[in-house]
Amino acid sequence: FSGKDYNKSEFRLAPAGRNFHSAILKLRPDINCVFHIHPLSSVAVSATRDGLLPLDQNSAMLYGRVSYHDYEGLADEADEGPRIVEHLGNNQHMIMWNHGVLTVGRTVAEAMAIFDAVRARTVAFVVSLLTAFLLFQLITRTRLGKTLRAGTNCGSCLPEIRKLLANVTAAA
Repeated sequence: FSGKDYNKSEFRLAPAGRNFHSAILKLRPDINCVFHIHPLSSVAVSATRDGLLPLDQNSAMLYGRVSYHDYEGLADEADEGPRIVEHLGNNQHMIMWNHGVLTVGRTVAEAMAIFDAVRARTVAFVVSLLTAFLLFQLITRTRLGKTLRAGTNCGSCLPEIRKLLANVTAAA
């Protein structure tokens, strides 16, 4: 990929995208399709501390098959392309920390199928995180409600709330 744009559309590939797309196509001859996008669920996962965790059977099957690349700002420096290829390794999907995702394949169909499978896992991950957060909120509100209904001072529920917060903070 020499960087020549054969697209006759009014839409153009951004220079930052051209940079690492070119590097991947040049340095990974087994790859014929590269796409980099920013779906909401994948961006959310890219902003978490640990990335895509094996929270269910399907995401567990991806364990070790998703690469990660540190956010370096706009990928407009020529030397970032080879680093992305290095971090991608032999995998076909990469989460770019605090940014988005990159998927590669031998064909467009293969890359799309891989992306769709991983995207579905990021949606499940975000829903799991939201569910855990909502359950935490529900538990806290339930305990507060019991305390208030019992007519006791609200201060008596604070130790339990602090304990819950300490457990969540320790887990984070």
